[in-house]
Amino acid sequence: NRPIISADVEGHILLLIPHTGKIVRQWNSQTPIIHLCWLDSVFVLTLSQNPYCLELWNSSTGIRVWRRDVQAEEPLMSMSLDPFDSNRLSIFSTTGQIWTANITADQAPDLSTSIRLQKGPNKLDCLQIVYSPHVRDIFYVLTKRELIVFDAPTLLPIGGCVLTDRSKPNFFQDISGERSRGENSDIT
Repeated sequence: NRPIISADVEGHILLLIPHTGKIVRQWNSQTPIIHLCWLDSVFVLTLSQNPYCLELWNSSTGIRVWRRDVQAEEPLMSMSLDPFDSNRLSIFSTTGQIWTANITADQAPDLSTSIRLQKGPNKLDCLQIVYSPHVRDIFYVLTKRELIVFDAPTLLPIGGCVLTDRSKPNFFQDISGERSRGENSDIT
């Protein structure tokens, strides 16, 4: 039973037991946390704002292992570990700026360079970016009106694009579902 990790915009981080809700450990990062994820069974990554930074925490002790500042031009939105390569981390901004790096508990990654995802001449107004849990080297970019499929190694849009009718409500979240009968079943 893996513990659940939770954080808030005041920087509080809680480690909880799922079936009891008991808090096992808590600590404060001193920065507003906008996203977090497990690196492995011990280490937790947090993405913070003011200033934008990526931090690695030891969940057994609540001690920060390392910190790396992220030079972002726009607000950061989220981060994601590639489900097929757990050492590949990507950090995303709200306008499609992306940082990709190999990550380990031993050393902070180099986040000095970034690339801007584009579809045509315009910046993307991203709501969410998530790796496909079913297909290697694919991630989805969700905007208010589109779901765009990107190739991770080239960072170029590929294949189809799902558009919504302007008379319909906007997209707001992509939830990647379980495989059913050998097929992909990603739901938006």
